[in-house]
Amino acid sequence: MLGNARLHYGLLSAILVFCVGCGAAIMRKENILPIQPRLERLTSYEVGETYTVAPGEPLVRITNRYRTPAYTPAFEYDPPNAGIFNKPKLIPGQVWWVVAITLPDSGYILRNLSYSHRHGIHILPKGVVGKGWAVISGIAPDRVLMDVTFPFQSAWTKETLFVRTDDAAKVGSFQCELTYSGVSGSSIRILYREYIDNMARPAFSQELTYDLKQSPIITYKSVKIEVLKADNSSLTYRVIDDGGLAWVPVD
Repeated sequence: MLGNARLHYGLLSAILVFCVGCGAAIMRKENILPIQPRLERLTSYEVGETYTVAPGEPLVRITNRYRTPAYTPAFEYDPPNAGIFNKPKLIPGQVWWVVAITLPDSGYILRNLSYSHRHGIHILPKGVVGKGWAVISGIAPDRVLMDVTFPFQSAWTKETLFVRTDDAAKVGSFQCELTYSGVSGSSIRILYREYIDNMARPAFSQELTYDLKQSPIITYKSVKIEVLKADNSSLTYRVIDDGGLAWVPVD
């Protein structure tokens, strides 16, 4: 289900006004409930658990990503002309993020990366297209939608064009890894790397060396790892503390 049902239906009781000007309906910010993506943190480990990895494999992987409700086209569809921008065909599997709930119709504004960031599609709760193409304007620095217009009076299919899918990750996900690189004498080598949207960030990698004769506990920032066994074929270890990972970027 999308959002908190009590909040959702409570908002529907608000007094709403739709304005019409120059042939285009305008939906003011009072009629829009922006959807804020939720932060999801994933780790490849459980504190205190024992693991074994081979050289080239990550012993620690941490991912921060934002997820938001999403829809996908139910069937292939060539949308009507929007007049001012390219309109790629709608294809099942495309991710259309919900960026706002509209009132009083309890509909949604959807956006997809194949289109301009200021354009989307308005749908009704069951996935039928409502007002069609939406033009989003007045986006504030905090990303709150200020108003939406519907200038294109186009004929859309009356069938259920969109179906709910799993919440989708937004662009900008961050991931970092500590990868085992083998041993040299009493020292182990670890490679630290960072990724944005699964692409390695240039200049965001670091070769690390730890001397196990000094301590079997190795530390990277707040992550503390106890090395139980290390050679050039494998590393056995456990994460004994990660300190809450406050240093991992969230935006």
